[in-house]
Amino acid sequence: MPHVSFVRFCTKPWEELVVYPNGEYSICCGGPPVGKIRHADEIKDLWNNQIILQYRENLNNGFEFGICTNCIYHGTLRNTSDRDRTRSPRDIYQAKIPIISFGLTDQCNLSCFMCGVSKKYEGINRKTKAARLPLEYCREFAMHHFSKANGINTNCFGELFLYPHLRNFLQLLKEHRPKVFTTTTTSGSLPVPAKLWRLVMDSHDHLIFSIDTHDKALHRIIRGFDYETFERNIRTVQHLCATEYPHFKYGCSVVLMKLTIATLYDTLRQVHEEYGCRLFNFQHVSGFPSQSLAKEKQWRALSNAKLAQCLDYMKRHGIGSNGEIGYFRDKAGNVEA
Repeated sequence: MPHVSFVRFCTKPWEELVVYPNGEYSICCGGPPVGKIRHADEIKDLWNNQIILQYRENLNNGFEFGICTNCIYHGTLRNTSDRDRTRSPRDIYQAKIPIISFGLTDQCNLSCFMCGVSKKYEGINRKTKAARLPLEYCREFAMHHFSKANGINTNCFGELFLYPHLRNFLQLLKEHRPKVFTTTTTSGSLPVPAKLWRLVMDSHDHLIFSIDTHDKALHRIIRGFDYETFERNIRTVQHLCATEYPHFKYGCSVVLMKLTIATLYDTLRQVHEEYGCRLFNFQHVSGFPSQSLAKEKQWRALSNAKLAQCLDYMKRHGIGSNGEIGYFRDKAGNVEA
């Protein structure tokens, strides 16, 4: 599919701040950093600094950045039915950060073939020189931005439970909760005691496990750790929800690729029926070309069929998701079949 520019209605720089473990930050969920925090004092006014204001002004004027060409949010992998929609220019100043997404650490314990970590590191905590967001930065964000925000994602860029200041961060979240939601993501790859799960659930509304398939053999290939570890963790969360946290929601996410698309529907059905999941998120893979569905029509068509099947199941059982699902479309914008 040829590239279609969506900057005429892109709203990302007004909606979300992504904070990386090394202090860099971005105003686009799929884009590179636009700046770096050098001192905690910058955080109070970060959302309206000159760099971010310039990006918003440029978008108001219809300027497309290089990263816009392959945008996975508004671009060819997402739902492109809104081709004719436009937005009016927005005020470049914003009173609050609607969504704050935190990468607390990039430390990871997986042998995941997608990101190549297993090729660079050895041992259970392969990134021995991992970047970790200073707790001082987290405290400044909490004091100035958490309670005004609509939502906070603490999904990290590594494994949440490898962040050394996790308990302190969870306390900050609990004390300065955002208005609508707080969500986090984990691979479920580490043994986590029920006491720590309680702290997570005390400070969050949603929890997502990154489990791409219920097929244990495929799971081992993709993620590189035992499925049983994840199962023990999700069973603990399931029990706590049934006994202590009746309003807490948890679920799974799947990266859509050639290894997972065939098992997608059965994975959804099993995590719902067996583990009680009420959330199910889909993510398109973009960084691993040999597993991407985008280049070959037969994989795109299979993806569309599986997504439609899953969405029907989710509708029937009231399962939430991550918004618009990115069907693959032809040049005319029609869903490929």
